[in-house]
Amino acid sequence: MINPLKSRSKCSLLFLTALLTACSETQAPAPAGINVSPPAMLLNTQRVVEDQLRPVVVLSDGQTVNMSRSLDNGWTGTTTVVSNQSYEINITWIERYLDTDLALANLNQQFSVGTDAHVLTIEQSSYNTNLDFDSDGATNLQERLNDSDPFNAEDGNGVTTGSDTDDDDDDENDDDNDDMDTGNDTGGTSNATVLIPVIDSDDAPEIDGQITIINNRIAGAWAKAINNDINGTPLAIDNLMIDFNADHDDDLILRRWAAMHDGDYLYILVVSDDTGLRFSDSERTWHDDSLELYIDGDNSKSPTYGDDDDIQVIIPLQRLNSASNNDSEDGRFIFGAGSNSASINIDFATGIGVGPDGLRVSRWEQDVYEMRIAIDSAGIAVGRAFGLELQINDDDDGDERDGKWGWFHPSRTDENTDFTHLNPSIMGTVILQ
Repeated sequence: MINPLKSRSKCSLLFLTALLTACSETQAPAPAGINVSPPAMLLNTQRVVEDQLRPVVVLSDGQTVNMSRSLDNGWTGTTTVVSNQSYEINITWIERYLDTDLALANLNQQFSVGTDAHVLTIEQSSYNTNLDFDSDGATNLQERLNDSDPFNAEDGNGVTTGSDTDDDDDDENDDDNDDMDTGNDTGGTSNATVLIPVIDSDDAPEIDGQITIINNRIAGAWAKAINNDINGTPLAIDNLMIDFNADHDDDLILRRWAAMHDGDYLYILVVSDDTGLRFSDSERTWHDDSLELYIDGDNSKSPTYGDDDDIQVIIPLQRLNSASNNDSEDGRFIFGAGSNSASINIDFATGIGVGPDGLRVSRWEQDVYEMRIAIDSAGIAVGRAFGLELQINDDDDGDERDGKWGWFHPSRTDENTDFTHLNPSIMGTVILQ
């Protein structure tokens, strides 16, 4: 349950009620208490270890609630809400299993904050357990109940199709790749999972390269898109892969992504805080400001491209030798080598927005990439894990790109690194709820 005003004493309840009532005129945030307990479906089993369970709670305005275990084996947290506003709460129950975070159950539920204390009741049946990390047809919870490995699918011969890959050969990009072990050694992020929420098709965004930002948060049609992973970590494209005079250092969140789906289409938004310097003078799209999208529809983690659902596309921010925005008619939208281009149905639009402080500034402005992808055409299925990666190329002075950042691809160390275009196993794992 979520208690925007509930507390342990009547006095505190009345005090917070008065505070929230006053906020109804000023629209200022007020405290909100959240109390949750693991759903019975996770507790009524000898397999799932209750002491290893924890909730990840995220509100639709981007707040990740810091939850602590209470004396009654429940979990409590405090956040802020605004009266007379509607929110959506996302609760994901994670079990720490085999030193890895495994999502077992998840829900999205809307609630409205009034001017009086109220309790949001969550029914057990509201939880979704159709989460399949290894895409083998058995849900994560079923695998725990069966005492099977939820992280590795097995074929008919009992051979795992896991992601222990090593690609020491042919690891040269045209101008910037050096030797690197491309097995799934991604600095501890190899099991990062994003649960992409479902929306009503009537609420789907228009793909026009324009977005609304209020108080540094995405608003409007994109407000319901998830922008955190199951651990509450922002979906940031902040791993510096290539540095030829990049405009900022590794691990600085200036580029991020969000996603949602309506059962028919997957909607992805990428926003990049840019210096305001943009170029479109290169014949090779990736040497200009552009976005690289990678999809492994069945999450096979194959080390080479060739499957029908392995997809790589590069979306330029601008037309060649032009400052105008892009669209699907421009020939600079290209498919990567080995990518399946026959079936993918994708619409996109790009745009140039305002700075992250809400004003157009000389230092940081926003590059916007919007995508709508037909789910079936990409070999994706609702409730089944698939591979996803997003990378941004940045060009601030013309000619070749100055920097490249990735979401899941590991950061460079002493040398530049760029391998997802060669090895589709180097992607994050996401699930459509």
